[in-house]
Amino acid sequence: MVRPRLLTRARPAPLDLPMTPMIDVVFQLIIFFLCTTSFQPLELRLPSPLNLRGSLKQAELLPPELEHLTAVVIRPIREAGTVAYVLNQERCESLKEVRSRLRDLGRIRRDIPVILDPAGEVSVETVIQVYDVCRTEGFRRIQFAASVGP
Repeated sequence: MVRPRLLTRARPAPLDLPMTPMIDVVFQLIIFFLCTTSFQPLELRLPSPLNLRGSLKQAELLPPELEHLTAVVIRPIREAGTVAYVLNQERCESLKEVRSRLRDLGRIRRDIPVILDPAGEVSVETVIQVYDVCRTEGFRRIQFAASVGP
């Protein structure tokens, strides 16, 4: 009779790593980096103080009255049953005139914010029409003024 060995040394099994989860993680990392990468060229961020002949600075392009302009304020008001508009303290009698002035201003500078400050008796329809005119003329930073009081 042969006596069984209590401590038998078994050969270690060959190293078998599951590759599927590792491949899944690699693909997820690739997708993550593709989604978060910005492909915009960096050429606009590089400093380039070139003063070429014939080039003008931004300050030279702006008229003197628009150099310190930080916002355009449009205030629709109702007077004697009709609506008038005050654009930066200049009175406009119609929405066409407001559109014309905004178009002229947009040719010079479109990044300036437009603030709509309607009087209390002006209808919402009028305010939306002014808002639509601002959007069609290319202004994207349009804000509404609100009173501070209760």
